[in-house]
Amino acid sequence: MILLLKHGASEGTVRDLKDAVQALGLSTQPLDDGRGRALEVVGADPSRVLGLRGHAAVEEILTRRTPLAGGEPVWPHFTLRLSILSLLLLALLSILAGYFPAGLGDAASVTAPPGPPAVEWYLRPMLGLRDLLGPFARVATALFWILFFAWPFLDRRDTPLRRMLLKVMGGALIALLLVLAFVA
Repeated sequence: MILLLKHGASEGTVRDLKDAVQALGLSTQPLDDGRGRALEVVGADPSRVLGLRGHAAVEEILTRRTPLAGGEPVWPHFTLRLSILSLLLLALLSILAGYFPAGLGDAASVTAPPGPPAVEWYLRPMLGLRDLLGPFARVATALFWILFFAWPFLDRRDTPLRRMLLKVMGGALIALLLVLAFVA
């Protein structure tokens, strides 16, 4: 444990702090921090010094001397931070959903003729692709699945042909997404 001393702590209060640490059966060693404001507590159970947190000479008690290698541990630091952020995002989305509720469309009318069946939202890009490709939709689907299962074999070696194929396929995918976004 390391005791950080207050800036305005007098020699008498620091001496009282050292005596209090020795009364706990521990000893102190001054640490060279350039200002003489730190004491390291040495002994069998240095956690007993936590009771001196309210002493007049103590500014802060550090429980470890150096930071952990590799940064903070995942539990509890990262996990709690991620949980809090997720809850805040959920609260924000709930508030936005209260102010801007999703509309369900026009009110149903018994006298109006039925409209065309609406496709679910997650199938609309595929429907747009089918409408865009027309009779070649089945061929394009088959080519996609063939390429999907052949890709690991194409990706084994780094050759100029493979790099060109990757660029062509990436460009085709971007073009297809743009066409679906603006046409379908």
